Amino acid sequence: MPSLSAYASVLCTIATLSKAQHPHFRQWNHYRPPAADPISSVASSSAVSTAPTSTQSVAVVELAADPASAVATSSASGSTSDPAASSAVSGTGTSSADSSASTSSITPNKNKAGISGFPGIQITNKAALDTFSQYISYYTDYWPNTTDFVNGDYTVIGVGMLWGNGDLNTSDPTAPLGDAVQQDTDRYNAFEALPTSPAPAYMMGFYEPDWPAPYSSNMNPATAAASWKTTLGAMSKDTLIGSPSMATQFNEEWLTPFMQELGVTEVPWDYTCIHTNKNTSQGVMDDVGYYWWKYGKPIWVSEFSCIDDETWVGCDQETVYSFIPEVVDFFNTNDSVVAYGYSNGAGLGDVWPLINSVTGDLTPSGNCYLDVLQGKVAAGASCTA
Repeated sequence: MPSLSAYASVLCTIATLSKAQHPHFRQWNHYRPPAADPISSVASSSAVSTAPTSTQSVAVVELAADPASAVATSSASGSTSDPAASSAVSGTGTSSADSSASTSSITPNKNKAGISGFPGIQITNKAALDTFSQYISYYTDYWPNTTDFVNGDYTVIGVGMLWGNGDLNTSDPTAPLGDAVQQDTDRYNAFEALPTSPAPAYMMGFYEPDWPAPYSSNMNPATAAASWKTTLGAMSKDTLIGSPSMATQFNEEWLTPFMQELGVTEVPWDYTCIHTNKNTSQGVMDDVGYYWWKYGKPIWVSEFSCIDDETWVGCDQETVYSFIPEVVDFFNTNDSVVAYGYSNGAGLGDVWPLINSVTGDLTPSGNCYLDVLQGKVAAGASCTA
């Protein structure tokens, strides 16, 4: 683990940044940070996290603790790697001694790169996935029974996710839930129907339970913990389990109360799934550093994007062209990161999306990601049109 002094600069950065909102907040312009517990009146650790305007000092105090503390130690059932072994100290996790890609036993097919997709991406955007199949190891689509994607000699692993608890709740009676309630139920039922043998290799935890429905699973820690015990927590030890992912990035105040509701002092997942929506590589590093130091588990960046998380204005093309090579290099050379996925979620502007929604072709940003994964962009250089 890195020393406390090495992380001081990251703490200073965190202390000066405002609390982030979420892409959905700007996209649908309907949501505000939830003001109360959406589904029960549990007095403590039950309210969905808000998006305050400043970083709480308690978060910095907790970060300053040795990662060998109760919250940040232990191994979940399936983890077999020590991401800190034989690596140089870095304030954002552990970095490789050279610039070559580092991998973990958790990393799918020894390749960290992936795509965070959407329902049906393997059908509606097959040509785009075909293009990436040689260069990525996995993709996700919000479902627990995500199928592997095969293109000739290349197999892209479908990594499943238990999106919610099958009972989507909302604190806002005017929220445009649409099909979200049924989708949550269908996804939960699909999880329940998974075969026990062979067990899935991976399963990610709840999708942004710290944010309102319908675009996030909106659960308080007590409700999520009750569901976890009978679902993800009861899965085979052959399945590597990911944490619930947080919408509030390094400002999250949900996972520790969740562990308290589970009644555990040891982290009950094998890798921490994180979402990072930032417009600088340093912002991404801060998010990774927070989760690495707080929970002490390998980091799976299950969604990353280039966007200003204060104004929720998407990055312009020039910024994206420099952002992608920088963050991919960081992910590949940082031992704390075991996998990463280019986000295809909504609300990320017009430039970031990987795939043109009309033609199905790769966008300039999608081609940039492909070029970087193919090794066509020199170290320290940006993508070009």
